[in-house]
Amino acid sequence: EYSCFGKPVTLAKTGGIYPVILCAGQEKTYAMLEKLLDEILPLFPGKHVHLGGDEAPKREWKACPHCQQTMRENHLDNEDALEGYFLSRVIEMAAVRGKEAICWNDALMGNHLDSRAVIQYWTVNHAEETKCFLQKGGKVIYSDMFSYYLDYPHICTPLQRVYTDVPVLDDLPVADQIAGVECCLWTEHIATNEQLERHLFPRLYAFGEMAWN
Repeated sequence: EYSCFGKPVTLAKTGGIYPVILCAGQEKTYAMLEKLLDEILPLFPGKHVHLGGDEAPKREWKACPHCQQTMRENHLDNEDALEGYFLSRVIEMAAVRGKEAICWNDALMGNHLDSRAVIQYWTVNHAEETKCFLQKGGKVIYSDMFSYYLDYPHICTPLQRVYTDVPVLDDLPVADQIAGVECCLWTEHIATNEQLERHLFPRLYAFGEMAWN
């Protein structure tokens, strides 16, 4: 209903990146998101809400007349800029409801993201954009996927790597702009509590010590 072309989609049963995403060019999408935020935000007392913004294929936006019209009306150069426009509208929705938005650092690609958002750095593909965002006064959560994604097996992300990670943003004098650090463990391939604990420990202890230091 809220995609670009309104075609039926099946329920996703596995992790992955899917081509059908929300249409950024139709007002009904934004109306739905306002209702969604009104329902969800009161459930959580914290001041932040994570909006995502990563791994969003733009294939349908490129072919969508509504998205292309929105790009022309708002003088957006490409679909990455349209994502910045899209997320900025949702960031504003969150702000008027008293919440500070977080977005993955993919969202910086179009140079149109509302500067009130906190950016979560996860991929080196967008390290330069993240540095520019910091230089403009933005705040960042550091979550480097190659060091702090604990769903990866120990052979890929060994304990020493977690413990000795040197953030790629260290060359900037921005200590007061680092909102925090976070390690992530995505559980679509974690079947049992025992498997979960094998992924968490002892790397989680190393992460905690590194973060506090």
